[in-house]
Formats: sequence, structure tokens, C-alpha cells
Amino acid sequence: MWGISALVSAWLIGDGMRIIARARDVYDSYAHLISPDETTAAAYTALALWALLGILIGYVFPAWAGAFVGRRVAHGTGWLAAGSVAVGVSLAVYTLVSFVTP
Repeated sequence: MWGISALVSAWLIGDGMRIIARARDVYDSYAHLISPDETTAAAYTALALWALLGILIGYVFPAWAGAFVGRRVAHGTGWLAAGSVAVGVSLAVYTLVSFVTP
């Protein structure tokens, strides 16, 4: 339970606030008055997909990799190994994403 709350807190601090701000921008815009079915639904779908993929790729996958390694390390260094692997995976994912996107 602590792990899930730490993951959600880190996501909120990192990407969650940005996504919530964009959702508020969509809500406050006048685009939903012009064509409420198309623009608002498309924007909310894009934001939901951005949130889901962001939390999975940027937070859940590194945490899972760290927990996987941390359970297999012997005698008291599990947390250290888990943290270092999670940070390494986060940096690797960030490097790959920044290389792909211009």
C-alpha cells in the first residue's frame, strides 16, 4: 500500500498536475460551446491516454523493475538495489523517449 501511494504521489508531483491543468484548460475553453461532441471528447481522450501511458511507462514500469530486483538481492541491500534499478530504468526510458521525440 505504501508503494502505491508513493507511486501516485510521485506521478501527481511529476506529470499529474500538468495533465490536470490541461484538463482544466479544456474545460475552460470555448471549444466545447462550438462543437461539444468532437473537440471536448477528443481532448479528454487524449489527456486520459497521456495520463495512462505516462504513469505506466514513467512510474509503474521502473517501480516494478526495482521491486523485481529488490526481492532477489540478499541481506539488507534490497531497498538500495531496488531504488538504483528504478532510477536507472527511469533514466533509460527518458533517454529513449527524448531520442524519439524531436
